[in-house]
Amino acid sequence: MSFASTIVDHTIFGDKRIAIGAFTQASGDTGGAITTGLGVIQYFHASYMVTHSDASGVVTITTADPGAAQSGYWLAIGA
Repeated sequence: MSFASTIVDHTIFGDKRIAIGAFTQASGDTGGAITTGLGVIQYFHASYMVTHSDASGVVTITTADPGAAQSGYWLAIGA
């Protein structure tokens, strides 16, 4: 089983930092950790995400269908 995530782009919008990325997971995985590069996460969304938790810029997600391989995108906004 494998979960991988990468930062695709990042920018600054006003006083917020934004990180955009992509992830893939193998069939049978239930999610994984996404390193956003942000120190504080104020908003996070990912394709197929059911739940998430974050600490120090790293988000751990649980995906909707752990029985199937999935790939998607994520967006994090913070500082």
